[in-house]
Amino acid sequence: MRRTTVISLICASLLAGVALGRLGYFFVIPAVVAAVALTSAALRSRRLLPLGLMLLALALGQYQVESWTSDRARLTGLIGQQITVTGQVIDDPVVGDKGRVSYTLGDLNIGGQATPGDIAVYQHPVRLLRGHRVELSGKLKAGYGNDPVALSFPKLTVLSRDQNALEQFRGRFFAGIRTALPEPIASFGLGLLVGIRALIPKDLQETLTIVGLSHLVAVSGYNLTIIVRATDRLLQRAGRSVALVTNFWLIGAFLVITGASASIVRASLVSVLSLLAAFYGRAFHPVTLILLAAAATAGFDPKYLTDLGWLLSFLAFFGILVLAPAVEARLHHPKL
Repeated sequence: MRRTTVISLICASLLAGVALGRLGYFFVIPAVVAAVALTSAALRSRRLLPLGLMLLALALGQYQVESWTSDRARLTGLIGQQITVTGQVIDDPVVGDKGRVSYTLGDLNIGGQATPGDIAVYQHPVRLLRGHRVELSGKLKAGYGNDPVALSFPKLTVLSRDQNALEQFRGRFFAGIRTALPEPIASFGLGLLVGIRALIPKDLQETLTIVGLSHLVAVSGYNLTIIVRATDRLLQRAGRSVALVTNFWLIGAFLVITGASASIVRASLVSVLSLLAAFYGRAFHPVTLILLAAAATAGFDPKYLTDLGWLLSFLAFFGILVLAPAVEARLHHPKL
């Protein structure tokens, strides 16, 4: 069996373990026992080794979801109770049509105990930035979608407005764009660069929606492709190693500036794998690349498996790398 096929099957097994766990089916112990038995047998017959690794990957996906589910259960068990929680704003607060602010609170401490997970918060108009620490008091309720729990209009106390170095760098980048360009061009430019729709004035957002161009401010792998291609051209005389390291730094900076959404994490991982493959003279099969990126991200955070941005990102990636070439070959249409 080819190495790329084995890698694809292992990644697919990990994704299957995550998916089955999300559906409520857990069989971690039987999978581990079977994997150990097959791996032991593989010492005598290498043909059984891929099957043993697949079962181990399946068990790993199941274990990750089981741990993630138990963490969520600690929060969902508090639904309906009055709580006081301290935490950190971990995403960019979004201002709604009526001035309502929504954001996600992480790094939670409830009742003096560190609690894993995060809480969706809907707040009266208030000036908050990512990285601020706050204390909230209110009644915990069930959340929507990937948010297990939520707080609606809790009592707010800002404990600290200090931000770490990365958030300060991000803020200086935003301030630099707004200094260099007038509004609403500055906000629209930031939307194009980093995909933060909340920065764009409401009337401009409505205009983009009417003309069918709202997708322009949805940051995607296309942004990273531009960065990588431009860097390769500018540094082609400096050597491949210099271009590779520079691209890694730029991809990291792009993740920081955009806030590391699910689709950008996927795109960054794919870009890194593609760059490494090109540097070492290897060619990644598109399906293997898709499965590897999906397994790495969903295995790290099972929440991604039901994240719409993550799913659409992989569907678009599959269409570009797998479906489009197949259609072109079928129609005997040469690439332009």
